[in-house]
Amino acid sequence: MTATVTDPWAELVEDMAPVAREAMTSLTEILAEVERRGYFGFARSGMGVVDKVVTSFSEEDVQALGDNIVLIFETIKQMTQPEVMRMLRRTVDVVGEAEPAEPPSLFALVRELREPEVRRGLSRAISMLRSVGADTPTARR
Repeated sequence: MTATVTDPWAELVEDMAPVAREAMTSLTEILAEVERRGYFGFARSGMGVVDKVVTSFSEEDVQALGDNIVLIFETIKQMTQPEVMRMLRRTVDVVGEAEPAEPPSLFALVRELREPEVRRGLSRAISMLRSVGADTPTARR
């Protein structure tokens, strides 16, 4: 009776081959789906954006950004509130409209002041201007 000596590595490879084949098939299917949905194209485009940012800003710029990042994120958080987003959307819609052929007369502008939304908008604009003026140093005369 002769004993056959088998290589344990060969047995392992033989046992693992179907598992590895199944894993490769599954991985290939997942990657094909990710490509179909556009993830790789999105990542390539995103890297282009990152490259533009890296080449456009100095290390000092990034450091200054880091010093103000909390304020920036707080501002973005406030800007994304639904009422602010609706106001921005309305503003974009109005800016996108065609301008009248002739500017309105002074009388037409005064007549617009009878509209409550015009008065509210004007009040907000004045409040904004007041806020901007308060943040600037007073000019020396």
